[in-house]
Amino acid sequence: MDNEYFIETIDFPHRKTSGQEQQAITYYQYIRGNMKRICQICCIVALISCYCNAQSEAGAIWLLIPPSPSMNGMGEIGVCLPDTDPISAYYNPANGLLSYQGISVVSSNMEANWLQNLASDIQLKQSYIGFNLIPNKYPFQFVINKQNTILDLGEQTRIDEYGNYIGKFNSRMSSTAYSIASRFYGDLWIIPVDISLGFLQKKVIQNLVPDEYLDSGSGTSKNVFYDYGILTSLPVKLNIKDKWNFSLSPAFGYSISNIGDSIVFIDPAKADPPPRTVRTGISISAKISLNDEWNLFEYRGARAAYDILVKPGKPIRYQSGFGDIDFFKNVLLSKKDSMLTISRGHEVSFFDIYTFRFGKTIDVSGKINEYTTGYGINSVGIFNFLNHLTEIKNLSEINRYLTIEYNYSKWTEDYGHPRDDTEFSAYTFSFNNIDRIVMWIINQNKLTISKYNNTGLTVLAGMNFSTMIFNNKDTRKTANVKFGNGYDFGIETKIKSLLMGISFTQYTAQYKLEIPVEYFYFNPKITDTYNYLSVYGLIPVSVMGPLSFFGGVQIANCISRNLTVYKTTDCMNCIDNSLNYGVLTGFDILFESRIGIRASYNYWLRNIKNSLFENDKLKLNGIRINLLLNL
Repeated sequence: MDNEYFIETIDFPHRKTSGQEQQAITYYQYIRGNMKRICQICCIVALISCYCNAQSEAGAIWLLIPPSPSMNGMGEIGVCLPDTDPISAYYNPANGLLSYQGISVVSSNMEANWLQNLASDIQLKQSYIGFNLIPNKYPFQFVINKQNTILDLGEQTRIDEYGNYIGKFNSRMSSTAYSIASRFYGDLWIIPVDISLGFLQKKVIQNLVPDEYLDSGSGTSKNVFYDYGILTSLPVKLNIKDKWNFSLSPAFGYSISNIGDSIVFIDPAKADPPPRTVRTGISISAKISLNDEWNLFEYRGARAAYDILVKPGKPIRYQSGFGDIDFFKNVLLSKKDSMLTISRGHEVSFFDIYTFRFGKTIDVSGKINEYTTGYGINSVGIFNFLNHLTEIKNLSEINRYLTIEYNYSKWTEDYGHPRDDTEFSAYTFSFNNIDRIVMWIINQNKLTISKYNNTGLTVLAGMNFSTMIFNNKDTRKTANVKFGNGYDFGIETKIKSLLMGISFTQYTAQYKLEIPVEYFYFNPKITDTYNYLSVYGLIPVSVMGPLSFFGGVQIANCISRNLTVYKTTDCMNCIDNSLNYGVLTGFDILFESRIGIRASYNYWLRNIKNSLFENDKLKLNGIRINLLLNL
């Protein structure tokens, strides 16, 4: 494709090009003889801007890409709907606090293929870890968290106009954010309120092109931006009959994000303002619960709007307050406007187990008319359901200390639209009431915990979070291996002082495979899964109360392998059928005589062959989280 024509295709009608896009095109002029792939970066940067908000002259528009799987399934209404998904703090730093209970730790990771209709190797990633520092007996929360967000434009191959290979470089945008949020939930006089305040600081680095490729200026920008927000609701609870309760909770949210200095690349005179954005909205939640602990049915809905506050032209100026948002027209009535993005979303949950979400996002000038769907699965309802279904006492007590949540969402647009078929997913782990666990161990206070019954069979079920370690450093760099997750099932019994068991475990990882195609390199994303059947022997050591540690050895054989490329999965035989051997160590926390939780680390010692990298071998390892059930 002719390079000049390729650049021209990014020009959208009825739209003023921002300073950052002009600078992106300027990169093309600096490195014209080296490019094709570099030119693709410039186009991607410009298209990201076009499909985030077409009327904005702001830079770093990628900061407007929402990473929350739960909120993205509801039309991006996270500014005003209190939620358990910690990544919803992207919309409002006062949100995402409902997953914390007492002194607790919450962790979540999200990955998505961004603009996959344009390029195959653009990835959006976010990791979150947060801590609540106040025990559950007080009506307050004080949460500090760290959020890392990366938009990886992939590894670029530099070639000259004759197709000769010159070198490689990576283009990526990153944001490292630290946030504090406080929440009060209780009565003010006689009025029940739930109010949260949040503040966030983020360091944003944009690496487009290495400086050595430019005649002047820099291909990297560094900025510090700030967000703040408020989220408040008025929960009303009615006792229907005996243990049945009905709750209604209207809420309001407001946030401003990306407050900071201008963004400079090559020429300070062409600096771009950051995408300072105001978001606001209202929501309603209604639920029927049993004993105030198990939500049997819940409906949540919200309407929101957001506006980029940057005024057109020079010098750089911003709107204040709500910007162009008319609260009655754009939020209450949810009427679309060419200057705004409008969001609508709904959610229906059954038994705190399964949640279905749907919504719509409308940005007239950005050419976005998007339907969103999604779902969530929560361990809270699963344990509550099993507690009522079986005779196992206090099984629901696990919810006080551990919850696992999976959220998924998908955007649907017109065929060929860059955002069409975009998918988001994330697991969230919440370790709650840590102070109570510590006191149990110190005081050996049984409460609902008793010594584990080691007789009979124990069933294990859970997840294995694994990776693959290649021996060759060059392979590790090229493959850029990421953690994956698979299933882990097993059964074990105690023979004298040994725990003997057998398990089926999936070891999954994601990496890139470099394939030369004519004048450039193709880097498809591979999901590789090894299915292992293993036997193990462990020596348990009881520490105190419910806590015990163990260590031992394991022997396994690969029974099959799954390779997934672009959502197409092939099942194949393992090319290396030799027995593998390794170590397994971890700890158990036991609730009641038949229920427990196990966390373990497993590392395989033998190098195994990988058919995709003929000159290299790899080792497998992973972290398993299991539920234990003594039969």
